[in-house]
Amino acid sequence: MTDSTGTASATSHTTTNNDGTTYCVQEGESVTEAVLRAVSAEKDSHPAELESLYSVIETDALDRLFAPQMSGHPRMANGTVAFRYNDYDIRVTHDGEVLLRESGGE
Repeated sequence: MTDSTGTASATSHTTTNNDGTTYCVQEGESVTEAVLRAVSAEKDSHPAELESLYSVIETDALDRLFAPQMSGHPRMANGTVAFRYNDYDIRVTHDGEVLLRESGGE
């Protein structure tokens, strides 16, 4: 999601605390799109300016892991995936949250 300047816009679906900033996957949005939106908002940049997410995680697999089953039921009742991307430690949860925390380095 971008504003009129092409910069990713934060939404009311964010919370910030000592653990970092949490974004929620929005209706009709893939997990990959949510991660890119969240990092873009944190960096105040356009998603196209970010390094390829695919360079750090298999994006199709990430989306399939959190997509609902054909029956419409959640694929995962519990679980998270964590990875580092663009200077952030990112944790995606089964309930549609994307937590960003600035990376502490290598």
